[in-house]
Amino acid sequence: MGEAIARTTGAPLAVDERLREIWRGEWQGLPSAEFRRRWEQEREVFLADPWNWKGHKGESDAEVFARAWPVLLESIARARGGTLALASHYNVIRVLLTRALGWRPHESFAFQNDPARAALLVDAPGGWRLEAQNLESARAAES
Repeated sequence: MGEAIARTTGAPLAVDERLREIWRGEWQGLPSAEFRRRWEQEREVFLADPWNWKGHKGESDAEVFARAWPVLLESIARARGGTLALASHYNVIRVLLTRALGWRPHESFAFQNDPARAALLVDAPGGWRLEAQNLESARAAES
């Protein structure tokens, strides 16, 4: 997606591995049924502290935030008040966007953004504002 945005707009492309998807540790790549089974076993522990939960022995949302938030801040600084487009993976987007909006960690799981769709976050005078989500390109909408 980042390459498509850069190609279409002529904007420079910067790849930063800190925007990689969350690592689910022992759960990475499991069949859906097994993932759900393990999730049910971990539900109560997760609900007690969703921000730091690591029942899968992978990354927590707090760790994703710690590595990805600086990318957002650095990118904003480089944009110098201009428009910025970040392309990343679902959980990284969920964590960054909901934290920018001030949502509590457990609320972030209510955020829904479909694959290959965009969310428009605006840095407004009163703080970040979600203008739109699940946006698709005009070209895709015409198909």
